[in-house]
Amino acid sequence: KDDKIVASMSTPLMSMIIQPAEKDENSSYTYLVLPVKHKEQGQKKQITHLTLRNFRNASESDIEFKSGVNVICGANAAGKTNILEAIFYFAAGKSFRNCKDRELVSFGHDKGNIAIRFSTENVDIKMSATISKSGRRVIRIGESAPLRMQEYIGRFRAVIFTPDHLNLIKGAPENRRRFLDLAICQS
Repeated sequence: KDDKIVASMSTPLMSMIIQPAEKDENSSYTYLVLPVKHKEQGQKKQITHLTLRNFRNASESDIEFKSGVNVICGANAAGKTNILEAIFYFAAGKSFRNCKDRELVSFGHDKGNIAIRFSTENVDIKMSATISKSGRRVIRIGESAPLRMQEYIGRFRAVIFTPDHLNLIKGAPENRRRFLDLAICQS
């Protein structure tokens, strides 16, 4: 049985929640589409490509993004959140999940690689990260020498909100401060 999701948007930049029309054990997932328009000094940024190699459960994935809203959908445990995690890694230099870098590398491998390509109106930029089981990471922009965290934080910005973030509202104030600190440190 093919999963079929039809979504229409009244404006190009509108948030929505999409759920399968019929609920059963194979379609218990929900998709959240939250487009973000980002401008920096008058330039729009658009992710165009994401590559995952031995990252979580993705042995080899190449994902092309189109202009506008992109919907990531699939069955439970198919790797949707891993895609978001890889994108967020370039914004924060770490996973948004509470884990160590070595846990991002696929089982049975010594290292994993992720790369993101995004464009502004004038420039195509590639960032890549190699993460090893030993906990060492190397992040580069283009073919640059490895960068220190303070050299790449803020080059690519992202904010993520997951069901786990409900603690921001229900939980202790330190959860809210940590979330805001992470969002602010990218600017």
